Amino acid sequence: MTPPGAVVAESAEAQHQQITIHPKLVELKDAQNTEDKGTCVSGKNDAQPETADAEKAPQIAFIKLFSTADSLDKLMIGLAVLGAVAGGALLPMFSLLFGKFADAFGNPDQSNFLRTIEGLALEFLYIGLGAFVAGFMDTCFWTWSGDRQANRLRGLYLASVLGQDIAYFDTSSTGTGGVLQGLNQDSGDVQSAISDKLGQLIKSVATFFTGFILAFTRGWDMTLVMLGCIPLMGVMGAFMSRTTSRAAERENAAYAKASAVAQQSISQIRTVASYTQVV
Repeated sequence: MTPPGAVVAESAEAQHQQITIHPKLVELKDAQNTEDKGTCVSGKNDAQPETADAEKAPQIAFIKLFSTADSLDKLMIGLAVLGAVAGGALLPMFSLLFGKFADAFGNPDQSNFLRTIEGLALEFLYIGLGAFVAGFMDTCFWTWSGDRQANRLRGLYLASVLGQDIAYFDTSSTGTGGVLQGLNQDSGDVQSAISDKLGQLIKSVATFFTGFILAFTRGWDMTLVMLGCIPLMGVMGAFMSRTTSRAAERENAAYAKASAVAQQSISQIRTVASYTQVV
């Protein structure tokens, strides 16, 4: 039989163990309650300022996106612009040559029919080779330069984040989720803007002006009629661009908040598991 003194000692030891464990749980619970109350109270007050700050984010000039470019990047950008302009200008030439082909096949009785077709085929070959070289310059140099600049931008961004105070990471926009959003999504958007998107813009502008020059030289009356549709197309394009840009901003903000919540939830699993272990 166990002596009564041993029973009392075991009971006292059990009570002592409970006393040493419960304060931790109470402190954790009080901290969680305080944090929840602070979040509930300040959530409504802080949500609007963060949204307002996001909406009032400083705008920079587009040329500032190339601030990390070095001399090699500038050389590649120049070659890429040349390739984009050449590639865009050559596109309307295909339509012009195709029209000459149609005219030649429409009059097959002419004596120099084969010679005309051979000449047009050679012109197609030359324009195709030029378009290939221009397209290679456009795609290769834009992508290469954009990747180099984006890597430098990520390094500068990470160095700037690591130099901030700990209070900088308290908000959802500048927490771990916001940092990851900046390294992945935002830097990728900048890379796309200064590489393939800019190349497509320059190529489209070159195609537009070259096409209108050819149109005025081939048939100015029909070109004037088609000019009436340009204002409507411009208004529709501006509306679509504005709508998609706003939707992209909301999407990026939602992804940043979701990333922050997921990161915080996963990082707290270890803390929760440590307090739920059986002693």
